[in-house]
Amino acid sequence: MRFEVSHLTRYTYERPVLLEPLIVRLRPRSDIFQRLVSFDLAVDPQPEGMSEMVDAEGNALSQAWFLGVASMLALRTTFAVDTLRTNPYDYIVLDPDSLRVPMSYNEADRRALVHYLDPPGDPEVQAFAKDVLAAIAGGATSFLGELCQRISSMTQEVRPTGDPMPAGQTLALRRGACRDMAVLFIEACRAVGIAARFVTGYEMSDAGGNERDLHAWAEVYLNGAGWRGYGRGGPDVRELPRHQRGVDHGDADHREGADLCRERLPAGGARHPCPPDGPAAAPGLDLLGVVLILIG
Repeated sequence: MRFEVSHLTRYTYERPVLLEPLIVRLRPRSDIFQRLVSFDLAVDPQPEGMSEMVDAEGNALSQAWFLGVASMLALRTTFAVDTLRTNPYDYIVLDPDSLRVPMSYNEADRRALVHYLDPPGDPEVQAFAKDVLAAIAGGATSFLGELCQRISSMTQEVRPTGDPMPAGQTLALRRGACRDMAVLFIEACRAVGIAARFVTGYEMSDAGGNERDLHAWAEVYLNGAGWRGYGRGGPDVRELPRHQRGVDHGDADHREGADLCRERLPAGGARHPCPPDGPAAAPGLDLLGVVLILIG
């Protein structure tokens, strides 16, 4: 499915300020699951210079620097992305024991995934994950489905600014923004030995209107399947990832209301089901969306 997105972020200041060098993480990921067809970044005021780079997680970044002062800074990205994955279960598990929890990764994968396996320090989150694990009879996919169901029962809200809340706080309040629930999901996975990371991007959801807030969700690494996106409802194909980064969730660069995304819908308004709909047997995976950044 083709997505055409115009994303505007604007900052205004009470008085002219000196603009420091800026790193922009708004270029969508391009890989075997989504293809970046076109991309343009416009910055106002015009930077003195700009360079492109790839970070440690493989994300494409732009760095801009300025001379003089300004009372406003605007970043507008316009891009087209084709999403290529239509089935979140397009993999085969040759050894059922490979999905046992705690997950047992081979040595090469474990070295690459070590940052995504760092367990949570909050005992309440650890207890929550163990309770989810005790409630299921299967392996990793059953755990992830049960975890999705429990988190989806919490109240989701829109919080325009601020870093994600600590997972324990979201758990205690039983409510939070999508980035808060993503962090809780990630830490619960890591508590039982499943590698997980934070993702931001855009989500194809309800049929009303063309304006979307940024969205956050999680990806988990499954033996035989690799990285798979999980939303509140299950395995996901409805989201357009942006980037991945191996840093603390608090550095997620995710703001729901401040970064307004205007998305031109596919011809005819065709849509996949809204989350948390998904394959009835295993809620959790999502398939259609644009990934912008992935964050450990």
